[in-house]
Amino acid sequence: MVLQPDTMLLQTQRSDTLSQVAVPLRCVRTMEQLDGRYSAKQSALRGGLIGFLIGAGVGGAARIVSGNHGDELGSVTHIGNGTAAVGVIALLSGGIGALIGSKRGVERWTSIPVPALSAAAPAAGGDCESTGF
Repeated sequence: MVLQPDTMLLQTQRSDTLSQVAVPLRCVRTMEQLDGRYSAKQSALRGGLIGFLIGAGVGGAARIVSGNHGDELGSVTHIGNGTAAVGVIALLSGGIGALIGSKRGVERWTSIPVPALSAAAPAAGGDCESTGF
């Protein structure tokens, strides 16, 4: 990144081609930089936890709706006990979530300070929306 009084030059890379893009500072509100990706293990853990919580919520709601203290849910799932059925649903959902999470790449981004606009630079105008920044 190279700063000029009213412009920031960002170096971008697409495949093996490097280029610079001029961005007017008056159009910049926030900036973030890529801080890496979560590992497959971290993503699997996160996906498993989310899946488990969703499965427990859906299973718990199904148990409440089924009536008869949830034993009907146990009969429908052939587990026998409504509480056990909720546990199995939560564990299956957690396993599916972990599998999906391990295959999905999640990026980490960190905010970086926006450079101050110099006093000599013109005020922000309506051209920021039309330039795609």
